[in-house]
Amino acid sequence: MLDAMSKLGCDVDAEKHLVCEPCDPKLVGGFDHDTKQMFLCENTISSQYQMDLVLTHELIHAYDNCRVKYNPDNVKHLACTEVRAANLSGDCWFSKETFGRFRFGWKAHQQKCVKERAVKSMLCVRNISKTEAEDVVESVFVACFNDTEPFERIPP
Repeated sequence: MLDAMSKLGCDVDAEKHLVCEPCDPKLVGGFDHDTKQMFLCENTISSQYQMDLVLTHELIHAYDNCRVKYNPDNVKHLACTEVRAANLSGDCWFSKETFGRFRFGWKAHQQKCVKERAVKSMLCVRNISKTEAEDVVESVFVACFNDTEPFERIPP
């Protein structure tokens, strides 16, 4: 991921672009599009595994911010980066959902989970209704779900 960002001209300096700080209990991390900083929540991340997933999720936001003219005020841009982050970071891996959240289902599991996670993330950072978030996620879903850059496919 860092190599892909570097190739686009967006070098990541951990000293400058990554911070650990206390957060609201409903958050585990985030990406500030203005400062280009990823933050990890020191009070809500409880394991190395969780930290790895959160960092990957936030790196996808950083990558999206680097590769497109991301407009943080455009809810479609937000929905797309949230769909991509949920899809590519491991948030919806079958094993995590089955054994971690005790949610079962084979058919379209990844798609359903990605939509739910994207909506949840949008509601954490925007003052919009759940219905509006669901509608926006649905409107960008196919294109953003199928966009796996910088990976060739959804990571296993």
